Amino acid sequence: MKTKSTTVSAVLGIIIIGFVFTFWSYYSQPTTIDCKTTLNKTPYIARELVTKAASDSINKDFEILQNCGNLDSIDVELLRGPMLISIINDSFGKDITYNSILQRMNEYRKTENYNNVREAIIASKTLKNKIATIEDFDQDKYQLAKIGFSSSEIDSIKYILQSNLTYKKTYQEICAEYIRPKQKTATPKLETIKFNEFIDLKSAINTGNKEGKKVLLYFSAYSITNARRLEKMILSDARVKKVLTENFSYFVIYTDDRKRDQSTHSTVGEKFQKLQQENFKTNEVPYFCIINNDGKVLSEIGYTNNIEEFMIFLKNGLK
Repeated sequence: MKTKSTTVSAVLGIIIIGFVFTFWSYYSQPTTIDCKTTLNKTPYIARELVTKAASDSINKDFEILQNCGNLDSIDVELLRGPMLISIINDSFGKDITYNSILQRMNEYRKTENYNNVREAIIASKTLKNKIATIEDFDQDKYQLAKIGFSSSEIDSIKYILQSNLTYKKTYQEICAEYIRPKQKTATPKLETIKFNEFIDLKSAINTGNKEGKKVLLYFSAYSITNARRLEKMILSDARVKKVLTENFSYFVIYTDDRKRDQSTHSTVGEKFQKLQQENFKTNEVPYFCIINNDGKVLSEIGYTNNIEEFMIFLKNGLK
């Protein structure tokens, strides 16, 4: 039996940040821009240090991208998250222009995650200043789920409302209190498990056979905030680490690795994307699967922030 989680966007991090209402505001004034000439230029953010003094110049980047790239306010929100920095980092050593940024943005618009992200951002904005009431909660909880809150987090917010029927706070205020980091204690920092480097399927399966363990593959990406969030919440859990280390040979596969692969004349990440699509019929990231000696999937799961759900995925892979 396979466990499939509902995938939230590869850029869920900016939505969660947005829901605790630290989205950057963007107000562009109508300006005349010669798009044909301007789009071939290097953006300010790629040639200036990101400092407070440079903020005005960087805002011009978003104004140019929005006006010349037919981007709406939601697309601009996406770029204002880690996405634009990721594009610039991926283009290190290459010429980067407004055109190349828009090309990447248009490629992303064609992916399965794009509409999910848009819905999540819209849900975030809808609930931002809404007064939270127990009467409306059954409807509002679906918006919370779209944003990426777990069922336990949603239940906790409901409990807050049930315990304070005269509460007159917005979801912004409630979530800021609920998600606000607790004061630091002497509790040692939990470390995520260290995965083996992936070379190819045959090598991974051979390693599993030598160690007498099942093979677990983790398709990840350097630039995906959602993957870091899962690693922090799930892969640092003591129970998860115990089951992993005792029962699996585990490998991480970065689908945005920019190193060149001589055998395919593409990037290593592109090679791994193809491998994932051809062998596992998905391009979801993060994505975990447990395989047998023939490469058959025994259990799989995408993004989750529920430890119990991930434990079920692991146990299903051991059947």
